[in-house]
Amino acid sequence: MYRSVRGTKKTARQANEDGVAEAVSFGAELFISCHANAFQDKNLSDKQNASIGGSMLLYNGFGYAHKLAAGIQSEISSALNRPGRALKKDNGGLDEIKDGETEKKKQGNLEMRETYRSQIPGIIIEPVFVTCTKDMEEFQNYQTQNAGGLGALIAEYIDRFLQAEG
Repeated sequence: MYRSVRGTKKTARQANEDGVAEAVSFGAELFISCHANAFQDKNLSDKQNASIGGSMLLYNGFGYAHKLAAGIQSEISSALNRPGRALKKDNGGLDEIKDGETEKKKQGNLEMRETYRSQIPGIIIEPVFVTCTKDMEEFQNYQTQNAGGLGALIAEYIDRFLQAEG
């Protein structure tokens, strides 16, 4: 299922909550959300900010999420000729809850928390930093030269991965 919130009046949080709720209601076996990333540090020059880039992926700790996220990051980095910036585990703070303690000790990503709680492998893909000139050039070149762009690349990799996992 593909859905975009572009042009809606929803906040990012509302859109994220709705996306997870839809995945759970459909009985999804995998949840992937693709976000645009940006970086702006007031202590850095425009040139320094524009050089910070690379793909970043978050994954929850359920099932094969880590293995799949690592493979997707490798595919994106290779396709865009850009480094993988980060691959981070994020259970939305749930890994900090112990023995019925309900107060979270750290804040985590809402999508990762709710997919982990629902026992769905979850991944957030942030393939490029829109504030990084080099990222955007490589992304636009790739999208122009390859039918379906990164979406098709990621979908093909997921198909191969799931077939191999059986």
